[in-house]
Amino acid sequence: EFGVREGIFTVIAMLCWGAWAFFTKTAVAETGEINTLMVFGVMALVVFPIYAILIKKKSESPEKNHSWKIGILIAIISVLVIGTASFSFYFSVEHYRISILTPLVSMYPAVTVITSIIFIKEKVTFLQIFFIILIIFGVILLS
Repeated sequence: EFGVREGIFTVIAMLCWGAWAFFTKTAVAETGEINTLMVFGVMALVVFPIYAILIKKKSESPEKNHSWKIGILIAIISVLVIGTASFSFYFSVEHYRISILTPLVSMYPAVTVITSIIFIKEKVTFLQIFFIILIIFGVILLS
């Protein structure tokens, strides 16, 4: 259920991702995309343990119906995909305007919705699809 706590964290994520794009553009302009991406990777190693401590979760064991091998393989694919996305974004940031790139990159939820419908059979309503299409058109107009 989506409650107040989830709403607060959603707004924090939105604001931080918005600020992230600005700081990324500035960092890439100063150090280049490779150095910025390396700092990003190192900081992930620092942030994860803090996150784990704050939420007080330990490594979870799989349920009876889940396989560690499949889960780890999917996690590796996920890391490769986000790494490719990050590198592509950082490269683009160095060569183009952030005010145009960020709205275009922000269309990724549409990809998530489409892949969720196709691969994990999530259900969406007509209204949700309608608003996703509106958002895509809005982003195109904004860019």
